[in-house]
Amino acid sequence: MSHDRIAAPVVSEDGYLRLTFRCFCLLPFVSRRSLIDSDLRDDLRAEDVPAVHAGFCEWVDVSTPTPVSVAWAWFRAEEDGPLMIAPGGVSTNVMLVADGRDLGVAKSNELLRAWLSQLAWQRDVQMAQRPSALASRYALN
Repeated sequence: MSHDRIAAPVVSEDGYLRLTFRCFCLLPFVSRRSLIDSDLRDDLRAEDVPAVHAGFCEWVDVSTPTPVSVAWAWFRAEEDGPLMIAPGGVSTNVMLVADGRDLGVAKSNELLRAWLSQLAWQRDVQMAQRPSALASRYALN
């Protein structure tokens, strides 16, 4: 079994880390934070998104000298319904590239949303919503 070595991404003048999608997918991401945000829920409702709950998630890879970060908004349309990625873009410090050229923000976001669709991020959000997790989070603040 061969392990691919990922070249450390370098921060460009525009602030992005440039990676191919393949290299991005090989990074060992971990959940950094998951939080509930009632203001986001209200903003989504104002845009006709039927959000009962909403919040944000951020996952990071710290195996590279400059951490790679991916964050997104989520919502739940029904009290016990599935968690879904909210409309809008994904926030990241990565610009995906292919054949030495930028794929652009829109294509990068599409690919990152596809990547998110195969992660078990919903479990982290559900754990963050448990009363014991909420109590300990507020006790620390």
